[in-house]
Amino acid sequence: MENLSDIYDRLYQEAKDIFDRNDPCRFENGLCRRERENKENGFGIEPFCCCNGKHFPSQNNEEGTHCKHFIEGSGCSVKSLSCITWICDSDYFVNKKDVQRLYEIEDEALSYGLFFPRFSKEETMESLTKIF
Repeated sequence: MENLSDIYDRLYQEAKDIFDRNDPCRFENGLCRRERENKENGFGIEPFCCCNGKHFPSQNNEEGTHCKHFIEGSGCSVKSLSCITWICDSDYFVNKKDVQRLYEIEDEALSYGLFFPRFSKEETMESLTKIF
């Protein structure tokens, strides 16, 4: 029988395999596909993209906040189900069935209480012990 840690690892690995297979971000010169397209179309680079580790602005912080797990030049430094299942544009995926599977993985993570935005696996497990 799988415990929650094993379920987290299984879901994360499946989502990572989908991303690796599709390579939706297609980084070039430090910019993801969306940032390059925005720049090429005169929209500029999104200041709150997942790729640069910033949260969107809020009422309390108009500039947004930096994700503590983001490392400049290399991206995310942790296993995070909420981040690996997030899709900025489903058109960037070669296999559309993979997009649907990512949504299913997210739903399964939610059903187990394993979905905490921007939390690492360790932070998620720690939060679960505080809840139960």
